[in-house]
Amino acid sequence: MISLVKRFAIAAVAPLLLTLGGCSEKEGSLFDVYDGEITINGITYPTSTFIGKSGGWDNAEGYGNFSVTAVERSGGANSCWYYDFGFVSSTPPREGDDLVKKELCFYCDDTFPSTVYKSVSGKVKVVDISKKDYTMVVDFQNLRMRSDEGDIYTFDGKVTVYFEEY
Repeated sequence: MISLVKRFAIAAVAPLLLTLGGCSEKEGSLFDVYDGEITINGITYPTSTFIGKSGGWDNAEGYGNFSVTAVERSGGANSCWYYDFGFVSSTPPREGDDLVKKELCFYCDDTFPSTVYKSVSGKVKVVDISKKDYTMVVDFQNLRMRSDEGDIYTFDGKVTVYFEEY
């Protein structure tokens, strides 16, 4: 229950802080909601767990998911893009695992229904999992994801995402 309340509070405050943070060239610690970078299709974006979506591991289902929040800064405003990933395994992820080997998929919500992308090359290494902070650090190593229609996304960079076991 505390986790749910904490998430609601973060979700309620994050848009305000993101908006205020985008209005100033001087970003102090109050507005520093960015904690990493990811390169997607050759463009580098700041990332944030503060304004991210939840993710985790469901032991009963043998399924995990996480979301990377990429922030596009333009003209004093910020837009958030959520890149949702899922994977299937008989065991939860551990440090050193390559999530590509766990049937990693990427879901693009730009279309309805969502377009599913599957990995064609690269790696997504689990660098760290913190049960205390509900986070997982993943390292995208030239990951290429392809849809059935032939569209390709590439991801590169180390990011922190929300992640908990439930």
